[in-house]
Amino acid sequence: MLLLVFIAIAVGIVLLVSWIFYDKFILMAQVPPKPKEGEDDSDAPKEPVVPGTYDLFGRMVGFTTLAFVFMLAFVLNTFWTNVQTAQSATQSESANLARLSSLAEDIPDPASAAAVQKAVAEYAASITDVQWPLLRVADNTGATSAVFDANIALFQTIQQAQEADGSSSRVWNWIDSTMSDLGQDSADRLGQLPAGSAAARIWTVVILGLAMLIMTTAFMPTRVKPYRISISILAALTALMVFVMVQASNPYAQHVTPEIFMDARQSGSP
Repeated sequence: MLLLVFIAIAVGIVLLVSWIFYDKFILMAQVPPKPKEGEDDSDAPKEPVVPGTYDLFGRMVGFTTLAFVFMLAFVLNTFWTNVQTAQSATQSESANLARLSSLAEDIPDPASAAAVQKAVAEYAASITDVQWPLLRVADNTGATSAVFDANIALFQTIQQAQEADGSSSRVWNWIDSTMSDLGQDSADRLGQLPAGSAAARIWTVVILGLAMLIMTTAFMPTRVKPYRISISILAALTALMVFVMVQASNPYAQHVTPEIFMDARQSGSP
């Protein structure tokens, strides 16, 4: 709603100014008449020449193109940063799972050690079988619930195993530290899902791209063959860039995969 208000104000001001001062603007923009080649000044038109519209069209196309490129670069940079952060969080989480499984081997009580290793395997299975399908379709609510449930289940199992072990082994301090890191990693992984504003950004780029193509097609015609070839290439490149942007909007659709957790899943098996 606020966006529409800003657009309405901007358009209203421009139309008002153009309506009030149009005659003066035309006088300022007129150029002195020039004789044609081979003619003298007496044959030149007497009235000043009003500028053509192509200069104005060129400015419109240039501004729209600049806005499209700027917005595309901004959105792509944001999305690729999310991809890199998601990859880093996924790798760190997998490493902490493997560390947790390794630490479980040093728990004095064998039953407690087996319980922790089984919980690690179940946590990894939750990531690959439950969480990732939700991440892939950007189901933020479902993924958040699945991550929360998996973390709670692992934490409760470790707490129960520590009580059952009853020892004061330092391994439990290391396990607690690893669990803290694991929780942060899962939160970071979840935080890279596309936010609600992502759709608005994508649509802004799409609209600017379409406006650029339409204006270029309408206001910059040339000879038929070069014209059609040029606008076809421009349309194809624009579609390619928009496609790359859409693909990068969700890191878990293609770029970040759960295969790395398969090793953690096996290493956590009892």
